[in-house]
Amino acid sequence: MEKNNKLLKLANIMYLSNILILLIAFLSTFILSQKIFNYWEIHKNAIIIITVLTMIIFTYLGGLFNYLGEKNNKKIKINMNFYLIIYLIVVFFFTNFARGTDFLTFNLTPNFIPFKSLIEVIKEVINYGQYNNIVLIIGNILILVPLAYLYPRTIKKINNYPKFILSIIITTLIIEFSQFIIGGGVFDVDDIILNSLGPICFYWVFNKGFFAKVLDKILLLNNDKLKFKDILMTIILIITFIGLFGACIYYYWYHDFATKIDIIDEENSCISAKTFIGEDENYRYYYNCENINKLYIIFNDKDKYLLKDFLNKAKNVKSIYFKKVDISILEGINNVTIESKNPKIEISYTEDSVIPSFSVENIITLSDEKFISNGNDNATYSFILTPKNVGETILKLDFIKFSSNNQEITRTITYRIIVDKNLKVTYEEIK
Repeated sequence: MEKNNKLLKLANIMYLSNILILLIAFLSTFILSQKIFNYWEIHKNAIIIITVLTMIIFTYLGGLFNYLGEKNNKKIKINMNFYLIIYLIVVFFFTNFARGTDFLTFNLTPNFIPFKSLIEVIKEVINYGQYNNIVLIIGNILILVPLAYLYPRTIKKINNYPKFILSIIITTLIIEFSQFIIGGGVFDVDDIILNSLGPICFYWVFNKGFFAKVLDKILLLNNDKLKFKDILMTIILIITFIGLFGACIYYYWYHDFATKIDIIDEENSCISAKTFIGEDENYRYYYNCENINKLYIIFNDKDKYLLKDFLNKAKNVKSIYFKKVDISILEGINNVTIESKNPKIEISYTEDSVIPSFSVENIITLSDEKFISNGNDNATYSFILTPKNVGETILKLDFIKFSSNNQEITRTITYRIIVDKNLKVTYEEIK
């Protein structure tokens, strides 16, 4: 009896330890994000995974000690609900927030056409040898596979295959729509297909045969007798799955996507033209030659794309390189002309600093501010007026200079800026 009480106390300690683990995780998160921000940004995914795995281990040990103390597995079954909730939270977090809400710098458009994105990825593999994208396909297939085991054992109504298929489709729809709403991704019907394919195919593996029996023995502490070969095969399957899925996750988060980016113009005989390439918030980019099929983008000295194809595919989330690339890489490239989409103001000055201020905020922003030194203590303050909302504001530019006796001398230039209903910007200097 005393031994049983000790085991039950130990079980409670394991469960309560999860609270301590969470507190440590939140505290370390706060400290790292405030004091060592770069470290947190780089390693936050690993920190979260370690925290979750530790909590799962402590929860399992709590159930195990409770089972040994009370000789029943009721709390073990309750643990399954905890595993399911934690797994769904982790999936939701990493599909919506781990990449950041601005994980792409290109405008994204939802895909409602089945297999469109998948075909694009396959073409990329065939045409460009970009086998890295296979990682994304495998990861999408495997990400919800554990639900093939968890759903039938935690939700009583999911007691047959058709109901399980429906539950998986609903889950993937929720994930996709949440990405669309939150901004951590883009709705893609192919993601629903791939996310659903994994658990639907693995359902029988997790619920019939030796693999299901071994997992139930380990996680639910059933009394079924097991054969050694069944245990061995289960271990091999688990190691294979964790290794494959872990490799996908590691590659997707930590792979050096594009440390070196080059734009190569292979045009030898340029026929003068103005060929539109693309645009961002402030600029439109044009190729000065007729044949745009000679302009390439190269990553890490090995992966070569025709630039127009690359930018067209930029609306699709599937290419791993689109995470780190902005169209502004075209700046400074031969035969590429950049035109501002909005009015640009350039002011020469000799003062030490420039301080801009608005009479009304949220009407306009000063984008792409540049300070260009002209020598002889002269400089040019250049910026683009990017509209945000319809309205009128006054822009004051205070040019500040300190005299020899450290007295502050201020020269002010004032502009009236108007943004009309078409978000067209006009401005005039107020004398």
